[in-house]
Amino acid sequence: ERGSRAGMAAAVTAQPCADLLSVLGEPQRRFRHVHVAGSKGKGSTCALLGCALERGGWRTAVLSSPHVESLTERVRIDGQPIGEAPLADALE
Repeated sequence: ERGSRAGMAAAVTAQPCADLLSVLGEPQRRFRHVHVAGSKGKGSTCALLGCALERGGWRTAVLSSPHVESLTERVRIDGQPIGEAPLADALE
């Protein structure tokens, strides 16, 4: 047995994330969003949803990971990768 919690499963909850969002003023409530998760097909799902929403007149933003060729492709606004300068400014 290692430590006092040997054999006990750790409780994993979303509470730390909820607490952070609360401290930040609930930014997720200020815009409509779709959260795509899972092990396969996220990139294609985001591409399909983005295209459909853009054709319907909506503005879109996609944050994805990992990148294939350039860090800037992780962030797309209306289907276009963010430029290096805006990304650098945002990360400062």
